[in-house]
Amino acid sequence: MAGFSGTPLPKKLGIKDGFRARDAGSASKCKRGTEKGNCKCELAEKGPLDFVFLFVKTQAELKKEFSRRAEQLKPAGMFMGSMPKKSSGVITDLTENEVRRIGLEIGLVDVKVVRGR
Repeated sequence: MAGFSGTPLPKKLGIKDGFRARDAGSASKCKRGTEKGNCKCELAEKGPLDFVFLFVKTQAELKKEFSRRAEQLKPAGMFMGSMPKKSSGVITDLTENEVRRIGLEIGLVDVKVVRGR
């Protein structure tokens, strides 16, 4: 498919074999990537976790879930918060700045903001 690399999503996200990961929210791309054998990691419900993927559509969802999920991370764990991309047609009150602000307020380090779906 034009415009897409052949790199599996778990690798793009930095998920490594042996990671304990949590796929929270309505997106399940991380889960599908591990099921296809692209990564041998444990999908876990509770911490300590190496990676958390959270997809939300509203500020209210983000505020409710962000702190709770971040607390499950190992000290060097990664947290990926994702929101609908503008072209998706999904109504959202989120902006990159809001996601960044909320994450920084709870002590996370900003690496990248991504819009999914």
